[in-house]
Amino acid sequence: MTASYPSSVKSFTTKSDLTDLYSASHINDLQAEVVAIETELGTLPKGSYGSVKLRLDGADTGWISPGETWTYNNATSVVLYGVGDIREKYPIGCKIKFVQTTIKYFYLIGATMSGADLILTLSGGSDYTVANAEITSNYLSYASTPQGFPQWFNYVPSLNTDDADLSGYDLAKFAIVGRLCTIEFIANNRNITGSAGSIKIGLPVTTSLAVTNSHQFTVAMFNGSIYAAVRNELANGSAVVKLYKDFSSASFAASETGYYFRISGSYPI
Repeated sequence: MTASYPSSVKSFTTKSDLTDLYSASHINDLQAEVVAIETELGTLPKGSYGSVKLRLDGADTGWISPGETWTYNNATSVVLYGVGDIREKYPIGCKIKFVQTTIKYFYLIGATMSGADLILTLSGGSDYTVANAEITSNYLSYASTPQGFPQWFNYVPSLNTDDADLSGYDLAKFAIVGRLCTIEFIANNRNITGSAGSIKIGLPVTTSLAVTNSHQFTVAMFNGSIYAAVRNELANGSAVVKLYKDFSSASFAASETGYYFRISGSYPI
């Protein structure tokens, strides 16, 4: 018997005990429709979700219910106890959401094994941290714009890690797409103190660059009278960008005032 589904919905007649006569075709029709439904759905239609409903909901919102329990590890990581090596499910750059009293959002920036436990390193910048509390309603996303995700996060950059120190900043934020981190940094009317030399500005995530790269970012500088593009360096395995006073790698003086910087660009993580 040819099934009606999925091209149409099969219509069955209601049978009554001791009144209607039954034939093999009645059972065969049911079997044919069941097989048609199974064929349409395929095997394991819920995939890595907890149910088919959750998978369909995820298609609407971009969020996936992973089916594992996440537990606090520290302020920037969670642990999945006893799950084995499922790191391919949690690629760097995917997006994370869970509830600890309120909804929190993160980028996933690392996945490492500790025995049979999987540790996920997260970054919500200075906007979100993992609390030492129960994690509920946990989701991940591979989508570019899952529902509610903020995309940009603020962060607190280090400013005093080299000879010359920058007195402060006005904006530092980042976004991650895949394994590419994009930053925006602004410092207006700031002073330079410390010793003569270069300035190092902290980045939100360590780079995966294998070699030092000059001019990774676009850096504009204004010192109160002159606008200039300046040399910048991103060292391999580093989490800081080094700034010089000009393209010839001149040093900043030990004490200067009224500097403006804008740094923008992307780097691999």
